[in-house]
Amino acid sequence: PSAPLMLFIWIRRRGTPQFWQILGKGALFLVICCPLAFWYPVRNLLRFGQPLNYIPYIGNDHELYTGMYSAFQRFFSVPLGKLFQPLYCVPQEDYNVPLYLFKNSMFGEFSMNMADWLAKALVLTNILLILTSLACAVYVVVKGRRLHKLLRFGIPALWLIQLGSYFVFQLQFPFGCTMDFRYISITAFLGAIMTGCALQLFKEKNSAASRRLSVGITALVCLFAGLSVAAYCTLS
Repeated sequence: PSAPLMLFIWIRRRGTPQFWQILGKGALFLVICCPLAFWYPVRNLLRFGQPLNYIPYIGNDHELYTGMYSAFQRFFSVPLGKLFQPLYCVPQEDYNVPLYLFKNSMFGEFSMNMADWLAKALVLTNILLILTSLACAVYVVVKGRRLHKLLRFGIPALWLIQLGSYFVFQLQFPFGCTMDFRYISITAFLGAIMTGCALQLFKEKNSAASRRLSVGITALVCLFAGLSVAAYCTLS
């Protein structure tokens, strides 16, 4: 969504000195960034015939391969019995995308040297925050008429684009390593923005229900922050 937004602002500035200033800055940006971004794939295309945007396929016989599981098992089922068994991600064995994201967005592909109860508490609060941010995004889209359209619709659109791209990636490359949260890490910031917008709307509404929701969400965020600090301080 950022490219259409910048193009829209540029077109709106036509007939003003800013129109040519933006055009000049854009041209300078392309002169600097295009060679940096494209020299290596273009080199490989010319020298080796490697297609642009090429990703090597490591094979269906690899230990990370998850394509033997159905789409329902991978994307839509959530085997809660495996939420803490194992406690941390195991890319060679995990196949369920939602469950993997819940843990991977917290700890990556690593096992941490911390108390099990603390790791479990972090995973649970992380899940609650994810669900809360999704609910807040829906609320902002439906009720945020006074918000700027970029916040109300642009941020959720960017979230959907990121998540859609991620799931297409899963279909094309069904492996444990491709489930990593690092491919959609921006969604954490988008969720935080939507949560903040919802809290602002609750504050403006100032009803008993909105105040209770604000207190509950704020307490959840503070709990997550406190657990994160505790976890960090216990690592060695």
